[in-house]
Amino acid sequence: MTGTERLHGRPLQAAQRLHDSMKSNTHLNCSIGIGTSRLIAKVSSAKAKPNGVFWVLPGREAKFLAPLAVGDIPGVGKVMEEKLHAIGIQKLATWLNSTTAIWKSLWEMGPGAGRKVTR
Repeated sequence: MTGTERLHGRPLQAAQRLHDSMKSNTHLNCSIGIGTSRLIAKVSSAKAKPNGVFWVLPGREAKFLAPLAVGDIPGVGKVMEEKLHAIGIQKLATWLNSTTAIWKSLWEMGPGAGRKVTR
């Protein structure tokens, strides 16, 4: 949306118009997330479900992310989530404020740590 304000209006107004148009034209629910990055927009879209608009204001990203579970972050799969849980990291705030020792611990666990071996 950056640079399109003259064309589409402020982000929240543009998102609300898109949301309303989607609902009226398709009769389907949709969720829209607005943020300063693709990651923030994606996570905020998940928080807007099942049928809303969620805007994380610029400068508020860390406060928004802090209470979320590490598994709520796109790209954190089950293996990484298990590794993080194994060293006591449940919430993003802990991960974001973690010490070098925690990161060293993750590194030492290696890429295969946390995977279940099935035969």
